[in-house]
Amino acid sequence: MGELRALSVSQQVGLLFVVLFGLLGVVTIVGVWRSLRELTPEQTALREIGPDPSAYRQKLRSELMQDAEFRKEFMASMRAEATTKPSSVTSLPNLARAPGSASGPRDDWPTTDAEIFADVTRRRA
Repeated sequence: MGELRALSVSQQVGLLFVVLFGLLGVVTIVGVWRSLRELTPEQTALREIGPDPSAYRQKLRSELMQDAEFRKEFMASMRAEATTKPSSVTSLPNLARAPGSASGPRDDWPTTDAEIFADVTRRRA
């Protein structure tokens, strides 16, 4: 401390600036070094997933299939979805009303091969 008093005022001010800007330089270097060490979200995802996304999906799928809680939640959501979706078939069509069909049961259906062939090959009016 006695050496500082021996310095002139301009030397003390110069030494103060050297120490202050030296500390500022060290803090800046530490901050830059820390920011370079931090990974971006893309680098973090690449580190977790790896170079093959399909292998990661397969690994994730096998882990989830072994998780009993996940399977329970999945099955509950599938059951809820199955009960809330309406059926796509509202009613079955009545083939008796289809064009070209008879309006009821027929007793005069062809029964032999010759009758069937004649019925299929005859001209319809």
